[in-house]
Amino acid sequence: MKKLLSILALSVACVTALHAEGFYTQFELGAGRLHGKPTFDQVANTSYDNGPSNEFVAAIAVGYQFDITDSFSFGPELGYKYVGKSTVKIDGDEDFSQKLDIVDLLGVATYHATDKVDVFGKAGIAVTHDDVSDTVAGQTVSDDATRVLPELALGAGYSVTENIQVIGTVSHIFGKAFDDNEKNVPSVTMATVGLKYMF
Repeated sequence: MKKLLSILALSVACVTALHAEGFYTQFELGAGRLHGKPTFDQVANTSYDNGPSNEFVAAIAVGYQFDITDSFSFGPELGYKYVGKSTVKIDGDEDFSQKLDIVDLLGVATYHATDKVDVFGKAGIAVTHDDVSDTVAGQTVSDDATRVLPELALGAGYSVTENIQVIGTVSHIFGKAFDDNEKNVPSVTMATVGLKYMF
């Protein structure tokens, strides 16, 4: 019995050590897709040959994890995401392009399923800047828009060492298709994988 209790105590201590509260940073790469057909009053074409393409995403973040219980943590996270240029072909000879810069502030809830596996959810706001350009017959018109939008994310992590996790995240920012009158910013869905380092 004493041996069993000792093993149990050691297991709890290991889990606590692996999931000790503190600062962390993470870096992820992946792909993102913008949603919705943009409108641009300075051009008359409305026939889309293809929708927005899947584009490169890079994301970096820093945060702090507070241990609420041995199995549950919560804390804030500040991050930056870049979504590479996404292009829509219109009427064969027109290219409408968008790229996003995103700064987000999220609350992160983490469930420590085992001593190595975490499952997490994130919710918060994303300050999203949309750079757009429309090119017809070699002539380009540019515009931009910035909106504060809601963001949700789900993901999981696997600890490869006491301080390093491999993580995967699916994120969605809720916007509207670009409109140069209302200055809307499009919704975007991102799937990323990367590394998290806990200090």
